[in-house]
Amino acid sequence: MADLDTLFADFNKQYKAKIACKGISDVKYPRIPFTSPRANYMLYGGIPRNRMIEFFGDYSCGKTTTALDLIGNAQKLFELEEQGQKCVFVDAEHTLDYDWAKKLGVDVEELYVLDPEGQSAEQIFEMILEMVKTGKVGLIVLDSLANLVSQQECDKTMEERTVGGISASLTIFARKMADVLKQYKCTFIGINQIRCAGVGQAMSYALYDTPGGKSWKLNCSVRLEFKQGDLFDEHGKSIPKNSENPFGNEIKMHIKKTKVCKPNRRVGTYNLWYDKGIDKISDLFDIAQKEGIIQGKGWYTFVDVETGEVLMDENDKEIKINGKEAVIQFLSDNEIILQEIEQKLNKVIEGI
Repeated sequence: MADLDTLFADFNKQYKAKIACKGISDVKYPRIPFTSPRANYMLYGGIPRNRMIEFFGDYSCGKTTTALDLIGNAQKLFELEEQGQKCVFVDAEHTLDYDWAKKLGVDVEELYVLDPEGQSAEQIFEMILEMVKTGKVGLIVLDSLANLVSQQECDKTMEERTVGGISASLTIFARKMADVLKQYKCTFIGINQIRCAGVGQAMSYALYDTPGGKSWKLNCSVRLEFKQGDLFDEHGKSIPKNSENPFGNEIKMHIKKTKVCKPNRRVGTYNLWYDKGIDKISDLFDIAQKEGIIQGKGWYTFVDVETGEVLMDENDKEIKINGKEAVIQFLSDNEIILQEIEQKLNKVIEGI
């Protein structure tokens, strides 16, 4: 009888792929980063690549905006890797705002957009699988699952009732997609909405569900719930929800499921400005202060947490800055120091 090592070697030879392995430790999943350091902090560097991810929540809570932000960062990442991979946005809601996408860093000239007209959920899923199997797609975003119509619904009149919606086809799609994504090195983000868990029930965050059935949730490696937070004015100060002219809003993220990192950073937020996109440096300040890279109260210094040394300026003097807003402006004006702080923070974020 063959021992286990021999059997594993035979598996790999027979199927001409490394499907069986042993002795691997300290696995680090490659990631696509968010622009927001706070969001990256939650997931130890960003969303995992070659996996299925679900973004869900109520309307106008930041799901599509966050997905577009990831597309912009993925495009830069794929360009550096020089593998020719592209991003695809499946606009099932027909609401993609190209100007907003540009503001969030998306190169719309390089973005493939599938805008289905009259196709059923099954047909759209089949198209997505075919695109992934080209090996040339690194990230696909589907906006949104809740807007898809099953073939069963397409074939019936308005008076005829259907049961299950897209759940059956999404179950098959999710099972196929899990292996295909890994094989062809592609990431899939399905944007979803929330629904009342029972007919006639009022919306309650204790009684909601998402369309698509349980198999879809099971096959997703990460599920992120989004909620809209406070509105703020031109100075970043919170204002009432009924304010007429907000300058931005807080986006709240809650990790409902993760299989690729420790679930110890479950809740986070980031600020979205309507005129300039995601407030990266303000987020960086907050996380860097939390991790001791920026220290002080009132007057702030930059510290190397590994050595304890304080960052010096070109005259060999400690960099000391009075006030958070002044620190943010200083980092905005000093790209080299900003990159140095980012590098130190990324080591902390990724748990290195």
